[in-house]
Amino acid sequence: MAKKTVIHVPLSEQGIDAAIREIKAYKRKLYGGMQRLITAMCKDGEAYAIAHVTHIDTGETVGSIHGYRKGNSGVIVAGGQAIWLEFGTGVYYNGNPNGSPNPYGKELGFKIGEYGKQHGLDQGWFYPTDDPRYEIVRHTQNGDVHTGYGYTHGIEADMFMFKTVKELQRQFPELAKKTFGK
Repeated sequence: MAKKTVIHVPLSEQGIDAAIREIKAYKRKLYGGMQRLITAMCKDGEAYAIAHVTHIDTGETVGSIHGYRKGNSGVIVAGGQAIWLEFGTGVYYNGNPNGSPNPYGKELGFKIGEYGKQHGLDQGWFYPTDDPRYEIVRHTQNGDVHTGYGYTHGIEADMFMFKTVKELQRQFPELAKKTFGK
């Protein structure tokens, strides 16, 4: 059976003042615990997102992932190429030009292939690159030959931020127990 907190208040002005002080002390303790819980969730969420983001050569996105407390809220942000990694960029991997496999894609109005020249609607496309690892020859329809192009099918939706939210939801009861005790 759960432990109950009982406050006995004598019906006097001093008794009511004492009860108010006890309630205010409990409020401060609860508020401090909530702030620690938010901070812990931000820290764990940042670490999880960094550990689970993929498709990165430059480190730009992984270096942009940060969790922080903002007032009574926690925020985990990712910059760089995060939007393309989260929702994917091509129908080759994601299979549906009308939406991303990420469940928030449709809600946010993000459809695969809508960025840039809408190459994400193609099964694959060439892109210019200076990276010698990807330098290939591109033959155009009129027979011209170009070098300095890579070829891609786009990238599969990684959904690392969506997975981070799900992991924090899973961890929440344990983090709350650690923060507030039994």
